[in-house]
Formats: sequence, structure tokens, C-alpha cells
Amino acid sequence: MSWRRILFPPSLRLARALWYLRNPRSITQTPAQPPANALPVALCFSLFGFFKSSSEPDPLETADAEKSKCPVSKADQMMKRGEYLEAVQLLDKLAEMAEPSMKHEVIWRKSYALYLEGRLRQQQNLDYKPMFKEAYAAAKEAFELNPDHYASNLMMGLTMAEAKVHWILSKVRALPDVVKYLKTAVDLNPSSELCQYYYGSFCFVLAVLPKFARDFAGPFVKVPESSFEDALFHFERAESLQPEFMCRNQVAIAVTFYKMERYEEAVKWMRKAAEFPAKNLKDELDMKDAKGFLERWSTAKQSQAFFK
Repeated sequence: MSWRRILFPPSLRLARALWYLRNPRSITQTPAQPPANALPVALCFSLFGFFKSSSEPDPLETADAEKSKCPVSKADQMMKRGEYLEAVQLLDKLAEMAEPSMKHEVIWRKSYALYLEGRLRQQQNLDYKPMFKEAYAAAKEAFELNPDHYASNLMMGLTMAEAKVHWILSKVRALPDVVKYLKTAVDLNPSSELCQYYYGSFCFVLAVLPKFARDFAGPFVKVPESSFEDALFHFERAESLQPEFMCRNQVAIAVTFYKMERYEEAVKWMRKAAEFPAKNLKDELDMKDAKGFLERWSTAKQSQAFFK
């Protein structure tokens, strides 16, 4: 019997895998690297620990909304200011009055506002699970109304795994569908900075996913492969589409460069994030994260030379 099986019997390895899957912040924790709460609030949804905290909605302002003349611009502005629950209340009223052809534009925005509120609560260590459940319910309704719209696919991808909060296997089994929905959203609207950001976040988490977590998922679902190069492509694409659309994207670019051992570029982007022109509370929290990164990187052996 090998020493690995003696020291780490199958039951212990399974328990360890489950712990990591439920505590995604440890996934990116490595010596001389930023602690995982670096990306904590950073990257996408939490499936195997996907973290995302969007500081500002796209707000996915589409030509469809203009064509349908759906009065959602006020809700979009509320979301930009971080007034997510107020936006939900307004959108609920609009949904009651909206014609069938307009209702989709209202419902997916409701899903997004609930999702953003859930992410904000998660970052503040408040009860966030009910928000994700409601967001998923609204996403399903929006998808039924218009399955060919990129926002419907985006919200299905973001909320599907988050709504399955009670058993980790349900998150694992949702993985192929999450990939499908997010990829479809990017394909349907490659010019959306938010779609690019979310998909890049997903690529990042797949890139840092430990081998034992993949092995654990193996019997249930084939976990997609990705790389830091894939993640960086989508983060940079998002930034090029809309510069400074949210602080978290710049943090994500910096951390990805750091993981690729491109430390000079990592420090450059993290400094930009630390000086970001904050638009709301989320931006301010992300700027605080960026400053924390810089403080840690300034003493790390690999990157301290770039602070001179």
C-alpha cells in the first residue's frame, strides 16, 4: 500500500475535496501569492468557488429595450448606484404592467439585481442564499420568455449553480449547463463587457481548480479545461470594450497576470484598480481589496522588485 493511501485514505481525500469545494477561497491560496480572498469577491459565481462581485451592471442595455420602449432605464441607473433591492421593487411593478413582448426585458433585469444583491451580501458576510434562489427563479422565467437572448443565457449561467446551495453534487452536475449558458451569452453578444468578464472569471476558476477536485467530480461530470490565457483574453476584451466599467475586472486582470508570473504587469494593473474612480460601494470594497493585494505583493519575493 502506498504512503499516499496510508496518510490520505479515500474517505479523508473525499472530505478534503468537499471542504475545498465548499471553501473556494482556499483554492487560490499558495505561498507568496495573494490569499484567496483576493479573488474572493472577484470571480464569477461560486461553483467550485466561483466568485464574482460586479460593481456595476452592464447594464446590458440592449437595443431590444429601446425597441420595446420598456421603461427600465430607471432600474438600470439604480443598479449602477448599487440600489439593487430598490431596483427589484421597481421591476416587480413594471412586470405587472408590461406587455408580453416587453416582459422579458424586465424579468432578466430583476434576476440580475437579485444576483448582485446576493453577491454584495456574500462579500459582507450576510445571508445571501435567498437572493440567489430568487435570482434563479427569475432567470428561468426570463429564459422561458426568450431563450435566444444573450441576457437570458447569462443569467441562467450565473444563477443556476448558486441556487443549488444544499448539496455540492448538485453544483457539480450543473457545471456543463453553466458552461453552455455562459458560452452562449458570449457568442450571442461578444460586445458585452459583462459577458466577457463573467466568462473570463469562469475560465480563471477552472484554471486554478485543484486536481483532486477534478478527480472528485470525475464520476459525475466532465469538468471543462481552461487556462489563465483564456481568462486573461476575456478580461482584457471586457476592458477594451468599456474601460473602467468596474474595478473588479481590473483586479481580475492583475491577479491573472500574477498567476502567469508576469509580475510587472500584475503590479501595474493592481495599482490602476487601487486608484479606480469608484462609482458605488462595490467599487470601494474592490479598491480596498486591490490595496491589500499591493501591500502583500510588495513583500513577496517574486514581485517586490517591481515596487522599487
